[in-house]
This record gives sequence, C-alpha cells and structure tokens, in this order.
Amino acid sequence: MRGKDILPNKLTYKPIMSWLAAKGNVGQFQELRKLMEDDGVPFDGVFKYYEIQLFLQSRDFERAKSLYLAAKKLDQKLPSSLDSRFLTALAKEDNISVVVDLLPKVIPTIKSSASVVTAMQCLGRHFQRDAALQAFSLLKTKGTSDQQMTFYLNAYIQGFSQAGKLADAINAFRELEIVSQVKGGQHLFNILIDFCCKQGKISQGLDFLDEMQVRNLELSSFSFNPFIREFGRWTMIDEAFEMKAAMLRLGVQPTVVTYNSLISACVKIGDLERACSLFPEMKELGVEANTHCYNPLIQGFAMQGRFDRALAVMRSMDAAGVKPDVNTYRLLIFACSLSKDQDKADQLFAEMQEREIRPDESIYTVMIIVYSKCGNVDRGIEMIRSLEKSGETAGIEAKSAILHGLAVTGRLEEALALYAVFKRERLLPHSYAVGTLLAALGKVGDLDKMFELFEDARGDGKWPFMNLRQRAEHLNIRCINSVLACIRHNQLGRAISFLRKVKEEGIADEGVLFDKIFLHISTGGQDENEMRWLDVNDGFLVINAMRELGLRPSRMSLEALLDGCAALNDSQQAHRVLQEMEREGLQLNIFSMIRVFRAYVAGEDEEKALDLLNQMPEEDLKDSDVRLLLVQILQPHYVAAADSPIAAEALETLPRVREKVDELLGGNMIPDTDIVL
Repeated sequence: MRGKDILPNKLTYKPIMSWLAAKGNVGQFQELRKLMEDDGVPFDGVFKYYEIQLFLQSRDFERAKSLYLAAKKLDQKLPSSLDSRFLTALAKEDNISVVVDLLPKVIPTIKSSASVVTAMQCLGRHFQRDAALQAFSLLKTKGTSDQQMTFYLNAYIQGFSQAGKLADAINAFRELEIVSQVKGGQHLFNILIDFCCKQGKISQGLDFLDEMQVRNLELSSFSFNPFIREFGRWTMIDEAFEMKAAMLRLGVQPTVVTYNSLISACVKIGDLERACSLFPEMKELGVEANTHCYNPLIQGFAMQGRFDRALAVMRSMDAAGVKPDVNTYRLLIFACSLSKDQDKADQLFAEMQEREIRPDESIYTVMIIVYSKCGNVDRGIEMIRSLEKSGETAGIEAKSAILHGLAVTGRLEEALALYAVFKRERLLPHSYAVGTLLAALGKVGDLDKMFELFEDARGDGKWPFMNLRQRAEHLNIRCINSVLACIRHNQLGRAISFLRKVKEEGIADEGVLFDKIFLHISTGGQDENEMRWLDVNDGFLVINAMRELGLRPSRMSLEALLDGCAALNDSQQAHRVLQEMEREGLQLNIFSMIRVFRAYVAGEDEEKALDLLNQMPEEDLKDSDVRLLLVQILQPHYVAAADSPIAAEALETLPRVREKVDELLGGNMIPDTDIVL
C-alpha cells in the first residue's frame, strides 16, 4: 500500500488488530500498534477494546483490568460484555472503591443481571448504603422489572449475611422497601430467617416467619429448615420436632434436608431409636432418604460401640437403593478402631474396592488408626509405602496416625524420626499425634525432649485450623502432660519452673490448668495400660508449688483431692484436705461434706463420719439428691450388715453410722440389700 502511496487507515488496521487480539498474539499486536502510530492512525475507540481483549485472551487479567479501568475513568464506551466481566471480577475481589465508582457508569447499558447481582452482594458485604440506594434508583430509572429489582434486593441483603451483620441487613431491607419501593419476597425472607438462625436469633427468625404469613408469601421448607437445623445443633430436640409438625400443619412438605437435620440431632443426643423411627415416616411422605440420612446413624451406632447395628444400617441403605459412599465406609472402619477389630476393617476395605469405591485419604487414615490401635503400626507403614509406590501421596492425617501409633506403642525413636521428617518438610502433624508423642516422652522420663516438643506445640502460627477455644484446650492438655511427667519422675523443681513460665508468658489458663491437674491426681493418673501412679500426696506437692507461684487452689481442685482420698480409702488425707480448705477460707457446702463423708466411710473412720453427719444442715438433708447420695455411699455396708446379726454389729459395717443415717432420713430410704448400686 505504501509503495502505491496509499496510507493505511483505521479500516485497514481494524480487522488485523481484531484477529490478533482474538488469537492473544501480544508481540505482533504491539508491532502493528507501532505502525499505526507511524501512520498517524489514533489508537483509540475500538482499538482500546481490542487491546483489552488481547490481554484477556493471553491470560494477563491484571493488565486487562488496568486498561479497562483507565478507559472507564475517561468515560470511554466499551461493550457491555466487558462491563459485565470486569464488574463481576472486581466485586468478587471485594475491590469496593472501584465497584462503587464503576456501578453507576455501567448500570445504564449493562445487560448481565448476574454481574449486577455479584456487585450488589459486594455492596452489602461492605455496608455501602449510599451506593446501594443510588444503584437501585438507576435500576428503576432504567425500567428494571419489579421481579428483577427484588432479585437484586435479595443479593444486597445476602451480602450482609456473608459479612455476618444481621442488624445492618434488617435495617437495609426496611430502608430499601421504603425509599426504593422494592418489596421483599419469599426468597428474601428465607435469607433473613436463615441469617437469624445462624446468628442464634431464633425468636427474630420466628418473627420473620410470622411476617411472611401476614404478607401472604408462600411458605416452603426453606422457611422452616433453618430452625430445625439450629434447634438440632443446640440439642433442642423437642423444639426441632415441633417445627417439623408446624410445617405439616401449614401444608409444607418436609424435604430430605429436614430429615437430615432431625436425624443428625437425634444422633447427637444418642437417641438412635428415634432417629430410626424417622425413616418409615419419610417413606410415607414420599421423601427419599440419601446418604446424609444414613451416615449420621451409622456414626451414632459406631460411637456407641454397636458395630452390628451400624453395619445393619448400611445393609438397609443398599436395600433402599441408596449406595454407600466413601464416608459410609470411613465411619464403619472407624467403628472398627473403637472395637480394635482389624479383621473387620480389612473386610470393609476390600468390600469398598469390590464396589469400585475409590479410597481417599480419610479411608487410609482410619485404616492406619485401626492398625495403630491394634498394635500393628507396621501394617500402616506398609500401606503408606505401597501408596507412595503407586504414585499417590499419603496425607498429613495418615502420617499423623502413624506418628500417634508409634508413640502409643513406645517406639519413640521411630516416632521422633517421623516427627523430624514433618519438621523438615515444614508440615504440621495433627495436634493429637503431637500430644501423644509429648505424653509418651514424659512417661519414659525424656523431659528435655518433651519440653522441646512443647515449644513446637505452642509456637506462633501453629495449628491454624484450630479456633481459639481448641487452641487453648490443646495447650492446656500439653501443659498438664508436662507437669504430670515432672511429678512422675520426682522433678518437682522443674515442674515449678515450667509453671512459672506458663504464668509469666500467659501460655495457658492457669485456673483451668490446675483444676485439670488435680482431676488427674484424683484418678491416680491411670490409663488403660497401667496402675495408679499418682496419689493425694502429689496433690499437696502441687498445692505447695501453686503457693510458691503466688496462686491459690480452687474449691474444684481441693474437692477433686477429696475424691482421690475416697478412691484410696484414706480418711487421714481427707482430713488434711479439709484443713487446706479451711486455710483458703472455703466454707464446706453440703456437696463438699458428701465428698468428705465418702472418704471417711471408705476409710472406715466411724468417729469422723459420725461427727460430719452431725454437722450436716437439716435443710440440706431434706434434699432428695443428698439423701440418695448418703444411701449410695453406705450401700456396701448395708449389704454386708444384712449377712448376719454378727455382721450387722461388726465395726467394718459402720453400725453407728448406719444407725445415724437411718435416723436422719427417717428410716424411709433404707435400700434393698439385694440391689447393689
């Protein structure tokens, strides 16, 4: 063209630049742009659009977004398809200042309702009242239908829900109804009801349900299910079932979601028979059960150790045409871990594969837990190796289960080696596995390594998946393990130094920490594999350590020691605990007296038991729980005394104490000696 003295113009470049943009050919596009400049052809208008398309096609979204925003700043007109795309992206990024600026510019021409919905949600999340009112005004001016306006209102309020601001959502809804004349419909009220329930504002949600009926809005399962879900979550089972009954009274058909929530609620409180009773009702109403109905029931029976019932539930799933899934088998295999039944776990694992259900990480994890609990850690290690050979990777959960198994079975050298691998790979084993290893190190007396592990367990940024309550509980347990290990190996000085550090650095809640330490002492530090190794004397050592740190034992701590005295049949130590309570200014209440009485009876100290009975207030002795406890404590002595007249007078049956209790209770609660409580 140039050879014939014909200069290219816009029309010359337009199809070529369009084609290069569609291909994402950045290099040639830029070369042609330079030629345009040389030929004096302005790079504006449609060419700006092509340039944005070019970078979108080449997947350089940030560059495309920058060019788009620059064009909108100059009020350059661009196709509405670009407005939709970038408005959606910016709203999802929560780039609120740009969304607020952009929305009024694009509303008049934009055709995509989906992008406006996303933008309205963004305005709601960031409480942009003025921008929202302006947007609704522009939408109304544009001639948007009432149905579409209600749709946008739903999105705006949903944004508040996503941000967790219930009061602001309600205020925004009421204001928009008045100012913009946008009426909330069935869907919006369902959003508000769900929001109220999730925030624990059940009564406010019920008000919205009433308002729906006043407005003659159609009620659906979405109007009721949030209440049932939340009642179930808080184990308010009767209320959950009453809400389901209300649905039926108002002609609303319960859905599978309704029954999922009810079944889960029943399982949560252990009422599995009531959960089972819901299945015939579902069938009668034509509601088809799914795996989310059966799996919680399987979990419930598994947690109760009723494996046969759990397995029967899975078989009934099959009979109903509902295919078990990975979670079904995970729950059943986990049940095998509770009963330590490796053979049954292996059978279930094989059955899964026969059904062509692909095991995931959770399955391998529970299988390894089964092997660990059955003392067969090597089988778990073998499973991980075979996984890695096949090109798959065992996840953190599975490897944490191995770490736990090695620690539990005393293979500490291997456990520490595996823990070192976790650290090298900058991974976090599950907290329960770290806790097991820490406790195992304390048990064998490797206190240096134990405290080193403790520092890892409390490090900043550790266990990010835990909420604050879980993290506090995690650290409390680790602290308890550490203190008890020091006591176990006669390292009280080290325990005091550690407790001082805990106090000064605020590592754990001191009150909770010491209360739980005393609870461990009261049970003798027993676990499933060993005899008692703690006694009440250890409790007094901890009391002295607390005073050295400027702390005072609580009532709960000292009463826990009284329980320990009763378990050891030691009335002398019980008297010593009473002296500590007196020193702390803790008045004996009736239940403290019951604990002391139990210790005196266990130690067959008749004089002290009689003296204590004489101190019990008459008013408290009228309480049915107090009367029952006294009888329960003396039950073995009543049984022994019933053997013969000689046994009834024997000192070990505490005849005077029995006589005094008979007198105090009026003789109307003497137990049946054929029944041992």
